[in-house]
Amino acid sequence: MWIKVAGADDPLLESELDQKVEAAVRAGKYSQGDVAYIARMNLNISPGRLEVSDHTLHQLRSLCQLWDVDIRLREIKSHRPLVGPIIVALKRMLYPALRVLLKDFIRQQRSFNAAVVALLGDLSNRKESVPGDDP
Repeated sequence: MWIKVAGADDPLLESELDQKVEAAVRAGKYSQGDVAYIARMNLNISPGRLEVSDHTLHQLRSLCQLWDVDIRLREIKSHRPLVGPIIVALKRMLYPALRVLLKDFIRQQRSFNAAVVALLGDLSNRKESVPGDDP
């Protein structure tokens, strides 16, 4: 088991996530390399137990949702009637090249973001575990 909820194994959640990852890989959203990279990461936000206030926990959860940066293709459109289709076509052609060129930078940024979230979790855990040190 690799997922725990409130300290207990959650095989149903684990199975659901495994299925969603497999579907995302089949759809081409992620590669097997991406999955292997994430599997090697230490994703524990804090060693041991995380005992923080509800407010801090909410903030850490928000950070955990935002740490994963990527270059995502959004809807590309142009309001220009004549040159608009040309601009859109160029942007669509440049997007894959840009993504390849920035791949290492994005991976480095993801690693940095994950490390910062883990550090903030650890620091919050330490600060809130000190008696009489409430903000």
